[in-house]
Amino acid sequence: MNDYNNKMDEVNSLITLDSQTSVINRGRAITVGTCYNDEVEIIVRKNDGTVVWCPFNRIQIAEFIHTLSASIGCDTIIKPRESFLSNGKQK
Repeated sequence: MNDYNNKMDEVNSLITLDSQTSVINRGRAITVGTCYNDEVEIIVRKNDGTVVWCPFNRIQIAEFIHTLSASIGCDTIIKPRESFLSNGKQK
């Protein structure tokens, strides 16, 4: 029975450590900007002040917007603005 209790204490310690690690790695702020080749960059600042980022193309951003809106039970209609520039040519 003592071995069982020791093993359970060890498992509980690992679960607690994993939980604390998750809190440290959690994102606290998000920033959206543009980067090269007409891509959009999403930047997430973590609890410890470090940042992670990922560039997205236009199609990925449209899919991301639809995914976000679907997660809150909404539909989103996306259409280009009148001043939308595509491939360096003004429409």
